[in-house]
Amino acid sequence: MVNMQPEALVKLAKSNANEFEAAWMKLVESSELSPQQWASYEGALRILAKQDKGKQAETLAWAAVEAVCGTHEPVEALTMAGPVLRAVGDCQELRTQVVELYKSAYEGCDGLDALLDESGLAGGRPVRRALRTLDVCLSLNEGDYLCERDEDGAAQVKSIDKG
Repeated sequence: MVNMQPEALVKLAKSNANEFEAAWMKLVESSELSPQQWASYEGALRILAKQDKGKQAETLAWAAVEAVCGTHEPVEALTMAGPVLRAVGDCQELRTQVVELYKSAYEGCDGLDALLDESGLAGGRPVRRALRTLDVCLSLNEGDYLCERDEDGAAQVKSIDKG
């Protein structure tokens, strides 16, 4: 088993980017981690990205997402793709990959293209906001309640326009 704990990878990200990359790629090649487990490793990528190693972090994130997409269903893969994308920030290639993953995961969902455009995931909006928009909207059902973030208020969803 190649499994290295997230805390150990965080230490490597802080101290030695080359060793971090080698350890990360062992995890990618082993295919032992579930998408949920991969999501817990996003902190190590975030640290690497903040140390002026953004391109390296983007490449490693892309490799992990590719590996998970090849071995898991798209909906499962999204559980790690979002956190990994948030960790590396505004990486256009990874954004595009995650957009395609949403399209695969929610194939046949009415209004998906319009929702993806509105979210700004393909570009133009902050990654965190775009992913949050998609997560909320794709899980929303008639009868659900929504609370306002900035004001004291709530509303019940009466209908959903998917056009």
